[in-house]
Amino acid sequence: MPSSEVDRLYQLPLAEFTAARNQLAKTSGDDGAAIKALEKPNIAAWAVNQLFWTKRKIYDALIAASEQVRAAHVKQLSGKSADVAAAEAAHHAAVKAAADESRRILAAAGDPATTATMSAVIETLQTLPTHDEPGKLTRPLKPLGFEALAGFVPGVRAPRPFPAPPKKETKPVDPKVSAREAAAHEKAAAKHRADAFSRSRKMLALRRKPSATPTTRWWRSSAGLPRPRRSMLAPKRSSPRSPRSCAGFATNSVPPNAPPATLPTSWRASSTPSRTNAGSRSRSAYHPVSRS
Repeated sequence: MPSSEVDRLYQLPLAEFTAARNQLAKTSGDDGAAIKALEKPNIAAWAVNQLFWTKRKIYDALIAASEQVRAAHVKQLSGKSADVAAAEAAHHAAVKAAADESRRILAAAGDPATTATMSAVIETLQTLPTHDEPGKLTRPLKPLGFEALAGFVPGVRAPRPFPAPPKKETKPVDPKVSAREAAAHEKAAAKHRADAFSRSRKMLALRRKPSATPTTRWWRSSAGLPRPRRSMLAPKRSSPRSPRSCAGFATNSVPPNAPPATLPTSWRASSTPSRTNAGSRSRSAYHPVSRS
Protein backbone atom coordinates (compact mmCIF):
# COMPACT_ATOMS: atom_id res chain seq x y z
CA MET A 1 0.00 0.00 0.00
CA PRO A 2 1.55 3.35 -0.99
CA SER A 3 1.85 5.20 2.33
CA SER A 4 2.35 8.60 0.73
CA GLU A 5 -0.93 8.31 -1.19
CA VAL A 6 -2.78 7.20 1.92
CA ASP A 7 -1.30 10.09 3.92
CA ARG A 8 -2.56 12.47 1.26
CA LEU A 9 -6.10 11.17 1.76
CA TYR A 10 -6.12 12.34 5.39
CA GLN A 11 -4.83 15.77 4.40
CA LEU A 12 -7.63 16.45 1.91
CA PRO A 13 -10.80 18.36 2.84
CA LEU A 14 -13.26 16.10 4.54
CA ALA A 15 -15.81 16.29 1.70
CA GLU A 16 -13.24 14.94 -0.82
CA PHE A 17 -12.09 11.95 1.23
CA THR A 18 -14.55 9.32 -0.07
CA ALA A 19 -14.12 10.10 -3.77
CA ALA A 20 -10.32 10.22 -3.53
CA ARG A 21 -10.22 6.96 -1.55
CA ASN A 22 -12.34 5.11 -4.10
CA GLN A 23 -10.24 6.43 -6.96
CA LEU A 24 -7.03 5.36 -5.24
CA ALA A 25 -8.48 1.89 -4.56
CA LYS A 26 -9.16 1.36 -8.26
CA THR A 27 -5.56 2.14 -9.25
CA SER A 28 -3.83 0.28 -6.41
CA GLY A 29 -4.18 -3.28 -7.68
CA ASP A 30 -3.88 -5.83 -4.89
CA ASP A 31 -4.03 -3.11 -2.22
CA GLY A 32 -7.33 -1.81 -3.55
CA ALA A 33 -9.46 -3.78 -1.08
CA ALA A 34 -7.45 -2.51 1.92
CA ILE A 35 -7.66 1.07 0.69
CA LYS A 36 -11.39 0.70 0.04
CA ALA A 37 -11.87 -0.36 3.67
CA LEU A 38 -10.33 2.86 5.05
CA GLU A 39 -12.85 4.64 7.25
CA LYS A 40 -13.70 8.27 6.70
CA PRO A 41 -12.87 10.43 9.74
CA ASN A 42 -15.56 12.41 11.44
CA ILE A 43 -15.33 16.18 11.85
CA ALA A 44 -13.60 16.20 15.26
CA ALA A 45 -10.98 13.58 14.31
CA TRP A 46 -10.33 15.35 11.00
CA ALA A 47 -9.63 18.63 12.81
CA VAL A 48 -7.08 16.96 15.11
CA ASN A 49 -5.48 15.25 12.09
CA GLN A 50 -4.98 18.62 10.42
CA LEU A 51 -3.00 19.78 13.46
CA PHE A 52 -0.53 16.99 12.77
CA TRP A 53 -0.30 17.68 9.04
CA THR A 54 -0.39 21.47 8.97
CA LYS A 55 0.49 22.71 12.50
CA ARG A 56 3.17 20.25 13.54
CA LYS A 57 4.80 22.63 16.02
CA ILE A 58 1.61 23.01 18.07
CA TYR A 59 0.99 19.28 17.86
CA ASP A 60 4.51 18.37 19.03
CA ALA A 61 4.27 20.84 21.95
CA LEU A 62 1.03 19.18 23.04
CA ILE A 63 2.59 15.71 22.89
CA ALA A 64 5.63 16.86 24.91
CA ALA A 65 3.43 18.45 27.60
CA SER A 66 1.31 15.31 27.85
CA GLU A 67 4.39 13.11 28.29
CA GLN A 68 5.68 15.42 31.03
CA VAL A 69 2.42 15.14 32.94
CA ARG A 70 2.50 11.35 32.76
CA ALA A 71 6.13 11.25 33.86
CA ALA A 72 5.35 13.51 36.84
CA HIS A 73 2.49 11.25 37.93
CA VAL A 74 4.72 8.19 37.60
CA LYS A 75 7.35 9.78 39.83
CA GLN A 76 4.77 10.72 42.42
CA LEU A 77 3.36 7.21 42.46
CA SER A 78 6.86 5.81 42.82
CA GLY A 79 7.45 7.90 45.94
CA LYS A 80 9.70 10.48 44.32
CA SER A 81 9.22 14.23 44.38
CA ALA A 82 7.67 15.71 41.24
CA ASP A 83 6.08 19.05 40.36
CA VAL A 84 2.78 17.68 39.15
CA ALA A 85 0.99 21.05 39.36
CA ALA A 86 3.46 22.76 37.02
CA ALA A 87 3.31 19.88 34.53
CA GLU A 88 -0.49 19.95 34.51
CA ALA A 89 -0.54 23.73 34.01
CA ALA A 90 1.77 23.43 31.01
CA HIS A 91 -0.35 20.64 29.57
CA HIS A 92 -3.54 22.69 30.06
CA ALA A 93 -1.98 25.61 28.17
CA ALA A 94 -0.88 23.29 25.33
CA VAL A 95 -4.38 21.80 25.06
CA LYS A 96 -5.93 25.28 24.93
CA ALA A 97 -3.55 26.41 22.16
CA ALA A 98 -4.27 23.27 20.13
CA ALA A 99 -8.03 23.65 20.60
CA ASP A 100 -7.94 27.28 19.43
CA GLU A 101 -5.98 26.25 16.34
CA SER A 102 -8.47 23.43 15.64
CA ARG A 103 -11.32 25.94 15.82
CA ARG A 104 -9.58 28.11 13.24
CA ILE A 105 -9.02 25.09 10.99
CA LEU A 106 -12.72 24.24 11.12
CA ALA A 107 -13.71 27.84 10.37
CA ALA A 108 -11.36 27.97 7.39
CA ALA A 109 -12.84 24.73 6.00
CA GLY A 110 -16.38 26.07 6.37
CA ASP A 111 -17.38 23.49 8.96
CA PRO A 112 -19.32 24.64 12.07
CA ALA A 113 -17.36 24.42 15.31
CA THR A 114 -20.32 23.43 17.45
CA THR A 115 -20.13 22.80 21.17
CA ALA A 116 -20.32 19.03 20.68
CA THR A 117 -17.57 19.11 18.05
CA MET A 118 -15.23 21.19 20.20
CA SER A 119 -15.88 18.98 23.24
CA ALA A 120 -14.84 15.95 21.20
CA VAL A 121 -11.76 17.80 19.92
CA ILE A 122 -10.65 18.81 23.43
CA GLU A 123 -11.15 15.27 24.77
CA THR A 124 -9.01 13.92 21.91
CA LEU A 125 -6.29 16.48 22.56
CA GLN A 126 -6.25 15.60 26.26
CA THR A 127 -5.90 11.89 25.43
CA LEU A 128 -2.94 12.21 23.06
CA PRO A 129 -0.57 10.49 22.56
CA THR A 130 -2.01 7.01 22.00
CA HIS A 131 -1.05 3.90 20.07
CA ASP A 132 -3.07 5.13 17.07
CA GLU A 133 -1.09 6.37 14.12
CA PRO A 134 -0.88 10.17 14.37
CA GLY A 135 -2.67 12.14 11.68
CA LYS A 136 -4.98 9.23 10.76
CA LEU A 137 -7.63 9.26 13.45
CA THR A 138 -11.13 8.30 12.38
CA ARG A 139 -13.00 8.81 15.66
CA PRO A 140 -12.50 11.08 18.70
CA LEU A 141 -10.54 9.65 21.60
CA LYS A 142 -11.65 9.39 25.21
CA PRO A 143 -9.44 10.35 28.18
CA LEU A 144 -7.48 7.40 29.53
CA GLY A 145 -7.77 6.16 33.09
CA PHE A 146 -5.69 3.74 35.12
CA GLU A 147 -4.50 1.86 32.04
CA ALA A 148 -2.62 5.00 30.84
CA LEU A 149 0.10 4.26 33.41
CA ALA A 150 0.65 0.71 32.18
CA GLY A 151 4.28 0.31 31.15
CA PHE A 152 5.46 3.34 33.16
CA VAL A 153 5.11 2.08 36.73
CA PRO A 154 6.63 -1.32 37.59
CA GLY A 155 3.96 -3.86 38.40
CA VAL A 156 1.12 -1.84 36.85
CA ARG A 157 -0.71 -3.62 34.08
CA ALA A 158 -3.63 -2.57 32.02
CA PRO A 159 -6.84 -4.37 33.00
CA ARG A 160 -7.70 -7.26 30.78
CA PRO A 161 -10.99 -7.08 28.92
CA PHE A 162 -13.72 -9.44 29.98
CA PRO A 163 -13.76 -12.60 27.85
CA ALA A 164 -16.62 -12.96 25.45
CA PRO A 165 -19.30 -15.40 26.58
CA PRO A 166 -19.11 -18.78 24.86
CA LYS A 167 -21.52 -19.31 22.07
CA LYS A 168 -24.26 -21.81 22.76
CA GLU A 169 -24.40 -24.72 20.39
CA THR A 170 -27.82 -24.91 18.81
CA LYS A 171 -28.95 -28.39 17.84
CA PRO A 172 -31.21 -28.85 14.85
CA VAL A 173 -34.83 -29.12 15.95
CA ASP A 174 -37.01 -31.87 14.56
CA PRO A 175 -40.15 -30.25 13.09
CA LYS A 176 -42.32 -33.17 14.21
CA VAL A 177 -41.13 -32.95 17.81
CA SER A 178 -41.58 -29.18 17.88
CA ALA A 179 -45.09 -29.54 16.46
CA ARG A 180 -46.04 -32.07 19.17
CA GLU A 181 -44.61 -29.84 21.90
CA ALA A 182 -46.49 -26.84 20.54
CA ALA A 183 -49.75 -28.83 20.42
CA ALA A 184 -49.27 -30.10 23.99
CA HIS A 185 -48.51 -26.59 25.21
CA GLU A 186 -51.61 -25.22 23.50
CA LYS A 187 -53.76 -28.00 24.98
CA ALA A 188 -52.49 -27.31 28.48
CA ALA A 189 -53.10 -23.59 28.05
CA ALA A 190 -56.66 -24.22 26.82
CA LYS A 191 -57.38 -26.48 29.82
CA HIS A 192 -56.03 -23.83 32.18
CA ARG A 193 -58.27 -21.18 30.62
CA ALA A 194 -61.32 -23.47 30.82
CA ASP A 195 -60.69 -24.25 34.50
CA ALA A 196 -60.28 -20.59 35.32
CA PHE A 197 -63.52 -19.74 33.51
CA SER A 198 -65.40 -22.51 35.34
CA ARG A 199 -64.13 -21.34 38.73
CA SER A 200 -65.15 -17.77 37.99
CA ARG A 201 -68.67 -18.84 37.01
CA LYS A 202 -69.08 -20.87 40.22
CA MET A 203 -67.93 -17.96 42.34
CA LEU A 204 -70.32 -15.63 40.50
CA ALA A 205 -73.23 -18.01 41.07
CA LEU A 206 -72.47 -18.21 44.78
CA ARG A 207 -72.32 -14.45 45.09
CA ARG A 208 -75.75 -14.08 43.47
CA LYS A 209 -77.47 -16.36 46.04
CA PRO A 210 -78.86 -14.16 48.86
CA SER A 211 -78.72 -16.94 51.46
CA ALA A 212 -75.12 -17.78 50.81
CA THR A 213 -72.59 -16.68 53.41
CA PRO A 214 -68.80 -16.71 53.10
CA THR A 215 -68.69 -19.87 55.25
CA THR A 216 -71.28 -21.76 53.22
CA ARG A 217 -69.62 -20.63 49.99
CA TRP A 218 -66.37 -22.11 51.19
CA TRP A 219 -68.06 -25.44 52.06
CA ARG A 220 -69.92 -25.55 48.78
CA SER A 221 -66.81 -24.84 46.74
CA SER A 222 -64.88 -27.63 48.51
CA ALA A 223 -65.78 -30.72 46.60
CA GLY A 224 -66.09 -33.95 48.53
CA LEU A 225 -66.40 -32.34 51.99
CA PRO A 226 -69.60 -32.80 54.06
CA ARG A 227 -71.70 -29.73 54.53
CA PRO A 228 -71.72 -28.70 58.23
CA ARG A 229 -74.82 -28.24 60.33
CA ARG A 230 -76.36 -24.82 60.55
CA SER A 231 -75.30 -24.51 64.17
CA MET A 232 -71.64 -24.85 63.07
CA LEU A 233 -71.94 -22.19 60.43
CA ALA A 234 -74.02 -19.49 62.09
CA PRO A 235 -75.59 -20.13 65.54
CA LYS A 236 -79.23 -19.15 65.67
CA ARG A 237 -79.67 -16.02 67.70
CA SER A 238 -82.43 -15.66 70.25
CA SER A 239 -85.24 -13.34 69.30
CA PRO A 240 -85.06 -9.85 70.79
CA ARG A 241 -87.02 -9.15 73.88
CA SER A 242 -90.46 -7.78 73.37
CA PRO A 243 -91.46 -4.47 74.93
CA ARG A 244 -93.85 -6.29 77.23
CA SER A 245 -91.25 -8.51 78.80
CA CYS A 246 -88.89 -5.56 79.17
CA ALA A 247 -91.46 -3.37 80.87
CA GLY A 248 -93.27 -6.15 82.76
CA PHE A 249 -96.76 -5.31 81.51
CA ALA A 250 -99.48 -7.90 81.24
CA THR A 251 -101.31 -6.05 78.47
CA ASN A 252 -100.54 -2.94 76.42
CA SER A 253 -97.49 -1.31 77.92
CA VAL A 254 -97.13 2.30 78.89
CA PRO A 255 -93.78 4.06 79.29
CA PRO A 256 -92.72 3.87 82.93
CA ASN A 257 -92.01 7.60 83.26
CA ALA A 258 -95.22 8.80 81.58
CA PRO A 259 -96.92 11.69 83.41
CA PRO A 260 -100.09 10.81 85.36
CA ALA A 261 -102.35 12.86 83.07
CA THR A 262 -101.60 10.57 80.18
CA LEU A 263 -102.28 7.32 82.07
CA PRO A 264 -105.62 5.55 81.65
CA THR A 265 -108.02 5.65 84.55
CA SER A 266 -107.98 1.92 84.79
CA TRP A 267 -104.30 1.97 85.70
CA ARG A 268 -102.67 2.92 88.97
CA ALA A 269 -99.14 2.80 90.32
CA SER A 270 -98.30 -0.21 92.34
CA SER A 271 -96.99 0.35 95.82
CA THR A 272 -94.12 -2.09 95.36
CA PRO A 273 -91.66 -2.16 92.47
CA SER A 274 -91.64 -5.22 90.25
CA ARG A 275 -88.64 -6.92 88.73
CA THR A 276 -89.09 -7.89 85.12
CA ASN A 277 -85.99 -10.05 84.68
CA ALA A 278 -83.23 -11.37 86.87
CA GLY A 279 -80.39 -8.93 87.18
CA SER A 280 -82.30 -5.92 85.77
CA ARG A 281 -82.81 -2.65 87.61
CA SER A 282 -85.94 -2.40 89.79
CA ARG A 283 -88.41 0.23 88.81
CA SER A 284 -92.10 0.95 89.43
CA ALA A 285 -94.57 -0.52 87.00
CA TYR A 286 -98.21 -0.01 86.37
CA HIS A 287 -100.63 -2.91 86.79
CA PRO A 288 -104.22 -3.11 85.76
CA VAL A 289 -106.94 -2.85 88.44
CA SER A 290 -110.02 -4.88 88.11
CA ARG A 291 -113.22 -2.89 88.24
CA SER A 292 -115.80 -3.98 90.77
